[in-house]
Amino acid sequence: MNNMKRISLFSYLILCFCIFPACNKDKISVEVIKDCTGVYLRENGLDRFVCNDYILDSYESGSHIKVKYDVLELCFGLEEGVACMMVHQYYERIEITKVY
Repeated sequence: MNNMKRISLFSYLILCFCIFPACNKDKISVEVIKDCTGVYLRENGLDRFVCNDYILDSYESGSHIKVKYDVLELCFGLEEGVACMMVHQYYERIEITKVY
């Protein structure tokens, strides 16, 4: 019976370690992309335009960070003019709510 208790305890610990990392789904791992058209977060091959890009001023293009964000229909506030003749296709507009 002692062996059963050890196996049960071991199984319980394994289950806890497997579930614990899955609990925090709001932290999304992304790559920062900066070019003359703006700042984007690349996740699973999709670029998302960052409306509040000033939050990422201290990060270089190519940096990998974890963030939480909200999807927006439009960016609010003043939008800067076109800085270059390049077009950067993106999936959606986002507002970063937290950088981890």
